[in-house]
Amino acid sequence: METTDRGRAMTDAQLRELSDLLQEIVVTHRRRLRRQQESFRTLPLHDRSSARRRQLARRAAMTSFRVCGAASRALDALEDGSYGACDRCGCAIAFEELRARPLTRRCSECDPS
Repeated sequence: METTDRGRAMTDAQLRELSDLLQEIVVTHRRRLRRQQESFRTLPLHDRSSARRRQLARRAAMTSFRVCGAASRALDALEDGSYGACDRCGCAIAFEELRARPLTRRCSECDPS
């Protein structure tokens, strides 16, 4: 069992489940990023509608890049035992909340959204 600074411990099974979720996020967004990069390369350079599609593809790629990075950092935190601790107050984020939003970095009291 791993414990955060001021919180409840998570079981090994819960930690594995969260690790699997985070790894799936990384894999999914890496695939999306590759597809977005490929579609970006195939768009004509001088077509006005293509320019808009290129802009949308670039935004989607940046979103995938950021999500992939956040999931990778969460996996590192899971490995060093700091995953699941609120960035603001340090308390443990509930397993159910992490399962629903594995990239969250704040507890429900610090980030009620």
